[in-house]
Amino acid sequence: MKKMGYVILVVFIVSIFYLFGPGCPQQALFGISCLGCGMTRAYLQLFQGNVKGAFFYHPLFPIVPFAAFFLFFKKKIPKVIFNITMIFIFTLFLFVYLYRLSMHDPVLKFDIKEGWLYQLFILLRNIFLKIHVPAAVFHIENPVQYCILNLLEIVLVPLFPLLPKQFAYLALLASGLHWK
Repeated sequence: MKKMGYVILVVFIVSIFYLFGPGCPQQALFGISCLGCGMTRAYLQLFQGNVKGAFFYHPLFPIVPFAAFFLFFKKKIPKVIFNITMIFIFTLFLFVYLYRLSMHDPVLKFDIKEGWLYQLFILLRNIFLKIHVPAAVFHIENPVQYCILNLLEIVLVPLFPLLPKQFAYLALLASGLHWK
C-alpha cells in the first residue's frame, strides 16, 4: 500500500508539471526527451480515433497496457518471467528511442541548452566568472590548505572546465583561509 502512495505522489507531481508547467519533467530539467517521449500525445491521438497519429508520436504505445498489466499482477507472475519481460520491454524502448534519435524524429528533443539544469549551471558559472580572487591575496601557511587548494584545482577544474579556478579559492575561503 505504501508503494501505491508513492505512485500517486509521482503521478500527481507529473500531472502538475503537465497542467501548469513546461510539460515533461525530464525534458524541462535536462533538455532531453525520455524513452517514452510522445506517449501521452500518442494516447490522445488514439482516443480521438487517429491510430496513425498515435504510432507517429510513439510506436510502442500498445505495449504500455501490457507492461501495466504485468506490473499490476507482479506477485502472481513467476519472478523469472516477470524480470525477462520487463528487461525485454525496456530494451525495446531503448532501441526504438535510439532509432528515433538517429532518424531525427521531430517528436524528440535533444537540446541540453534548453534544460533548467544547464541554464542554472551557466548562471552559476557567470556568477563565479565575475568574482576574481587572485591567488596572491591568500596567505597560505598551512601545508594542508595548500594541498587542498591544489587538489581542488586538479579535481574541480577538469570536472567542471567552465568554472574558473576562483571556485577553488572560494572553497578555501569557506574553510577558513587567512587573508594577507
